[in-house]
Amino acid sequence: GPRNRAPIAVLPGDAPTGTDVAMAVDAEGFPVVAAYDATTDSLELRVCTNATCRSGFDNTVDAYGRRPAVALSADGHPVVVYQRVEATSPTYDLWVAVCGDPECTFLSGRTALDGDGAGTGESGLSPSVAFGTSGFPVIAYGHSPTGGVSQQLRLAVCGDPTCQSPVVRTLETINGGGAFYTSIAIGPGGKPVIAYFDDVSEDLRLLTCADASCSSSSSEVVDGDGAGPVATGRHASLTIGANGGFHEGGAILHERG
Repeated sequence: GPRNRAPIAVLPGDAPTGTDVAMAVDAEGFPVVAAYDATTDSLELRVCTNATCRSGFDNTVDAYGRRPAVALSADGHPVVVYQRVEATSPTYDLWVAVCGDPECTFLSGRTALDGDGAGTGESGLSPSVAFGTSGFPVIAYGHSPTGGVSQQLRLAVCGDPTCQSPVVRTLETINGGGAFYTSIAIGPGGKPVIAYFDDVSEDLRLLTCADASCSSSSSEVVDGDGAGPVATGRHASLTIGANGGFHEGGAILHERG
């Protein structure tokens, strides 16, 4: 017979809403959804209060936020990382917003993590976020230096809950291209592991940090031919297995050309 389907919930806002979407699941199993609202040009967050998200707390994270990633702290407070895009300036910088309570009725901090504030460079490309063993956010993202054609894969390791003074490391430089569609997870010993798409070779790569602060790292091609033009690895999703290993790849977890 036909399957029963859960009702579809629509986040607040006039159309179009939800062109950039990220989601986490809280301790009760309810969704926490960040989405860009093109009508108001703002980044919105809904903390759902039931499984179908028909009800919840709705808050504006930033008036200019795009391309969010969301994770929950140990006490259930949503943390949203995103690219702050101001077309009038213009600026394209990486920001983090930390909710002051599980419902995100207020922000305990909103901080610029990386970028020149002027728009001549671009930061916060395809960000992803996880919580390290310190309990603070660890953020992977692409970065385009001012005036540079070669982009970088960067990591911001926060040293406090609102990430006021992160350690920012350049992990990889992609000559003539960039690192996109990052997905970060925390492996054994608090070591960050990052899957990302190299848009020069058009391959899915995996970078593994040697320690919790990623003072050194190694990377390899997980899928792809190393040359292009067949693109493999867009929209990767990474998680750590129960045995401490990582699982990413396969037709379900990344786009294969």
